[in-house]
Amino acid sequence: MIDDGLIHEIKNKFPFIKNLKDKNKLDNFMRIIKIIKLKNGEKLLEEGDYCTDIVFVINGVVRVYKLSPEGKEITLYRLYDGETCVLNVASIMSNTPYPATAEAEQEVLVGLIPVSFYNDDSSVKSLFSL
Repeated sequence: MIDDGLIHEIKNKFPFIKNLKDKNKLDNFMRIIKIIKLKNGEKLLEEGDYCTDIVFVINGVVRVYKLSPEGKEITLYRLYDGETCVLNVASIMSNTPYPATAEAEQEVLVGLIPVSFYNDDSSVKSLFSL
């Protein structure tokens, strides 16, 4: 189980989680979220991966980049505290491979929500609806 300090940090970084007013729904969300820590240079996603989780950066920096035909890295964008990866979500929605590489640029703490949980739980799905 996630400690209270981390729950507080996650709620502050991702305000949509505050919409989980029902304690059971919040507890369920906190039970299924997987927290991982990556060191500088560790890969979160690689080009060609099929995404099975929605990625949330709790703290740290993730760099998303492509390789040019010459093998040079081209930075597309960086993810900071409280952000999620648009390419990750687009890949999930279109059921296509991840089109870039996402790598920790410094130590990073990331939350992962399984796509199956998103698909199965309408209360979670409604958090992402516009």
